[in-house]
Amino acid sequence: MAKSALQSWKHFELDWACVEPNTSVEKGTNFCVCARILRGFPWVAMPLQIVFVNDTAFGSNNEKGRFDFGSGTLCGHLLAGEERFSIQWDKDDRVWYEISSFSKPAHFLSALGYPIVKSMQTNFSMGSIHALLKHMTDHHERQE
Repeated sequence: MAKSALQSWKHFELDWACVEPNTSVEKGTNFCVCARILRGFPWVAMPLQIVFVNDTAFGSNNEKGRFDFGSGTLCGHLLAGEERFSIQWDKDDRVWYEISSFSKPAHFLSALGYPIVKSMQTNFSMGSIHALLKHMTDHHERQE
């Protein structure tokens, strides 16, 4: 269930950032993150490309399973960098969600507003965790 949540972009279901949920999570797929930088301003579309997808089956490295994918920014994005989203189901039946990213300004606006950009990245990480938890909790409650 956690893997399908990542594949359907549930971790991006935020009130200020989103990805088209039908976007295929496959190597080479281009997509846009749409974000509202500040309330009252237009949404910004930031293009990326999925550069890898790993799907580790049961029993490898003491894990029950792991799914992760990474994307890199494309021309037109306000930043230059990469990020990885990972779900791991471990041997103790715990599920782990991890986000890793690195970036630098790629546009004069992001350079000028870099403290705001860093704050938004932190807010995204926390919001993404909560969005995924909400999806998993809602799904679990519907199953009962």
